[in-house]
Amino acid sequence: MRLSALASFLALSAAARAAAPAPVSSAPGANSGPSGCAKPPADGARVEDLAVVLEPLRQKHALPALGAAVVTPEGVKALGVVGFRKEGDVTPACPEDAFHLGSDTKAMTAVVLAKLVEEGKLSFSTTVHDVFSDIPGQDPAYASVTLDQLLAHRSGLPHDPGRVSNDALRRLPGSLHEQREAYARFALQEPPARPPGTAYAYSNAGYVLAGLMAERATGRPWEELVRDTLFIPLSMKGAGFGLTASPGKVDGLWAHRESTGAPVPVSSDNPGLISPAGTVHVSMEGWAHFITDVLRGFEGTGRVLSVASYQHLHTPPFSGTSYAYGWETVERTWAGGKAYTHAGSNTLNYAVAWVAPKRRFAVLVATNVGHDAASRACDEVATVLMKRELSP
Repeated sequence: MRLSALASFLALSAAARAAAPAPVSSAPGANSGPSGCAKPPADGARVEDLAVVLEPLRQKHALPALGAAVVTPEGVKALGVVGFRKEGDVTPACPEDAFHLGSDTKAMTAVVLAKLVEEGKLSFSTTVHDVFSDIPGQDPAYASVTLDQLLAHRSGLPHDPGRVSNDALRRLPGSLHEQREAYARFALQEPPARPPGTAYAYSNAGYVLAGLMAERATGRPWEELVRDTLFIPLSMKGAGFGLTASPGKVDGLWAHRESTGAPVPVSSDNPGLISPAGTVHVSMEGWAHFITDVLRGFEGTGRVLSVASYQHLHTPPFSGTSYAYGWETVERTWAGGKAYTHAGSNTLNYAVAWVAPKRRFAVLVATNVGHDAASRACDEVATVLMKRELSP
């Protein structure tokens, strides 16, 4: 572990503290032409179009838009996006449109942290005390919490800091890094939800602190680290953070609130400072490229990390829990053994991934409405696609 950069942790350069450079796609709808949808995925000649499968399911569940992909270690096998960008608007949803992934971001966060461990900038045994000893008034119970525990939800931190609202977080001054520093003070000054290290307790706060560890260790904004580690190397088209459509425009997918009638369009997201816990958006093809690397990681051919690092990320690190660094591990007969899954939602969008390493495929499903009805719909779509993939 190398922590000699401590002097620069709290003094990021003006350039680094500014808004992160544009990732693969600089703005919602950046890939769209005036008529709406652009060309199909780059390898579209080899990719099955899932539209005919998805459209009846979209209509059945009254979703504004629905996207899905089937992925193998060789790449995208099938992909489709159907529906409309915004309820009440006729602009079609397009294959290049970005879906909000919510907490499916966490698997990406874990990869970025593992990369910094490989580079010697952090260690999985790096503690809160090692990095955040300068934060006053923190509960001493957190001092020995490790990066491993933060990423595996064993830190004892609450799900989110309870004494500050999302609206208050959105109003925090300064750069995203400065806002994360303030968030860390809120989180570490609260008593643990559970005794640290003793039990699983899902925590967005833990992932924000892990992201801040990365910022302090490198002197670079989190968004820049994700871009350079994943978005660009893996050609994650449409990748960015936060809203998937510009306010007042239909240049991308709008988020929607569930309603007893039609879904209600909303231009809102969680505060940008919590990005390490869940604000990444990306096209279905771009998400599929990330999951392709996940599948390759199981086979020792991943592009981003070493074989040992992929093995670390795919193994639950603590007894009594099935959570492994952004993935819930479950035994499934259809998967031939262990499957890896995670769902994400900011309550206005929903996404779910299922990865079956022994069957050498994964299924991804996303929609631009949340949460309960969307989860049931996406689970049905995932089941349909799994059955198609497993059919002789």
